[in-house]
Amino acid sequence: MRQMVLLTMFKLKKMKDREFSTKKLAESIKALRKASGVNVKEFCKSIHMTERSYYSALKSKLTT
Repeated sequence: MRQMVLLTMFKLKKMKDREFSTKKLAESIKALRKASGVNVKEFCKSIHMTERSYYSALKSKLTT
């Protein structure tokens, strides 16, 4: 289950769809991290995302 959640998150991070909303990304990130049961640092490391990008995404400031 945890690997599936992390793979889904990785796919969302890599998505380049012009219609994709950063608010949707933020909601997905938050839900998937909670579902995986890992802390922020471990989660970011597993998907090769910086903690700064993670928090920017949660604030819907991440550009796609």
